[in-house]
Amino acid sequence: VSLVRFWFSYFQWFKNKHNGYIPSEYVLIFEAIYWNLVESGILPVVPFGDIIMYTFSTGYVLWQTVIEPQAIRKGYLGFLQQITGNRIKVFNRDLYEHFGFQSKLLYPDARPELNTKYVTLNPMLYQKIMPPR
Repeated sequence: VSLVRFWFSYFQWFKNKHNGYIPSEYVLIFEAIYWNLVESGILPVVPFGDIIMYTFSTGYVLWQTVIEPQAIRKGYLGFLQQITGNRIKVFNRDLYEHFGFQSKLLYPDARPELNTKYVTLNPMLYQKIMPPR
């Protein structure tokens, strides 16, 4: 699988992630354009490009699972919950709400049980910020 196929698939999925369908004709067209540009010397061949793109894509899916799990397909989320022993539900998503993410839509009551012997939480990190008077 070429680098162009991964890039195009990634950006097409990101743009239209609600339907998840990527027409293979577009992938083939962009792959053909990429290889023509490589043969003409305009673009370089990226060594291990497919592995690099797979790594970025996997990292993005895992990041999205932590930050906004409702944006992931249910099949992906179910698979990740299964291999992690349902630990995806117990992330402290209150911390991400301050950055504008809607992290708690899927798991509104999920909170990790923290041992205060090892963890200290600053209340300013998870309480609502009061507006100035």
